[in-house]
Amino acid sequence: PKDIDFRAADNRNLILVLINSVNAVMYTNYGGSEWFQTQEESLSDRSAGVLKKMIVETMEKNSDNPFYISLQHDKASSTDFIIKFIQEVLPQAYEEALKEVSARKGVSFDELRESKPLLLFYAVPRVFAAPAKVGNDRVSEKGARFQVRTTTRKHDTE
Repeated sequence: PKDIDFRAADNRNLILVLINSVNAVMYTNYGGSEWFQTQEESLSDRSAGVLKKMIVETMEKNSDNPFYISLQHDKASSTDFIIKFIQEVLPQAYEEALKEVSARKGVSFDELRESKPLLLFYAVPRVFAAPAKVGNDRVSEKGARFQVRTTTRKHDTE
């Protein structure tokens, strides 16, 4: 029927953070991607600035809806690096993005933080470089498992 309009999801409310086995980080949102090739670059102020810019863009495209950050890393990624990234880069970028948007829109920082909490989806680590386990034209049971953990940060508590 003509009255049904099917559209592919454009993921305007999603920012992907991918960390590979050597702790290189890639940020992706509806507008593009940015890649930081070394651990030092990934933890830098420039990296936080790029993520902040993507958060601002995503918040502005989704003024009435929440936005999400999805984090997925390789099984070989350094646990220390991932924890440091989650504790330092992610909150810094989020706080700076809130400050910028609150100044632009004339909304208080606290009000904006209440309406746009940091919603982080954490996907179970994977081995991205390994070949897929396929048998009889189907993905094996082991390869088919998927788990998502969610968390939100509000008033400095999780």
